[in-house]
Amino acid sequence: MMRLEDYKGKYDDLGIDFLHAVYDSWQVDEKWSLWYDRGFAWWAKDFKQQIWIEPGYDDDGETIFRAYAVTDFIRDVDVKREDVQNIISTINMSAALTALVPDEDEGRIRIWTAMSFYEYVADWAWKVFVSSAILQPIEAQMRAPSLAKKIDAVPDTSPHPQNGNRLEMDDMLGIVESMYVPMGEPPSRWKDSGEFEKAADFFSQGNAYATSIETGLTLELSFGEKRTSIITATSREKHPQLGHGLNIRMYLPLRYSHEEAASMACQLNQAETGPTLKQHLLGAWCSSNKGDDSTLVFTMFVPNLFYFENLLLNMLMSTAIRANWTAAIFLPDEQEGNVQEMLANRFKELDASE
Repeated sequence: MMRLEDYKGKYDDLGIDFLHAVYDSWQVDEKWSLWYDRGFAWWAKDFKQQIWIEPGYDDDGETIFRAYAVTDFIRDVDVKREDVQNIISTINMSAALTALVPDEDEGRIRIWTAMSFYEYVADWAWKVFVSSAILQPIEAQMRAPSLAKKIDAVPDTSPHPQNGNRLEMDDMLGIVESMYVPMGEPPSRWKDSGEFEKAADFFSQGNAYATSIETGLTLELSFGEKRTSIITATSREKHPQLGHGLNIRMYLPLRYSHEEAASMACQLNQAETGPTLKQHLLGAWCSSNKGDDSTLVFTMFVPNLFYFENLLLNMLMSTAIRANWTAAIFLPDEQEGNVQEMLANRFKELDASE
């Protein structure tokens, strides 16, 4: 089995090592690919996918890289239309490890994945990236024609600039049916693994409140001075295409109209593509109806195929970074509050109301 470890030091740049390991792992056909500075583009069939690595930057002595996978999907669409934003949000609700991200300037919708990594975490980050990014061209082939018709747009297909249209589908596009689906048939590999309890113990040592059982956990983190964001992880839900695995969601303590929430979810997905963010864009922002209002939710599904020890903890740490990031966006003038004090006050208010 191919490993990033086998490439480290080969190109004197961990980001470029990472990039070539992705290319070779997928056995990309040279005829249907193009290399450029710090990246490559390829056509698995009708839709171009681009993979690139941002140059590393120093962060307290650690060199951080950010890897991107972006696949063309829909073009000639007014992404400001409410119905389009609602449809994007609905599709993103069942996001596995990708996000539909609209581009207002170009009138396009693309499929995005991004991961930030440094030397210590590069090996597991590469495993997740190489397995999740391949879902993008599969999704494009399956969904673009019907979705484009629904929103009066056009599938964003393109030919290879030298070799024209690819007539045969790359074998990698069959990986969902050959590997992901069979692995998703048995119960979640996170169930009874001890990973939920381990993660809850880890976060309970900091400014958080966490509870766990054998099949999931709930985690509350500070969202400003008086509120908390809520993160849930569960092994009990089944993805409609990929079967069993791990669902992680983060709910913000905010309320908007349905239309406002869908629009803001699109904006947050766009913001998550930034080159220096530390959280992984594995999953997507969407809106979730709460009675007459809606709230903002970040959701991801990790297939059974991806299971390895401590992956849950790493995904939750990324989600915790996202919680702080969103708090800074929505409540820039507030400091981080004490979660235990917030919960104590919440219980006092409940007792008083009774």
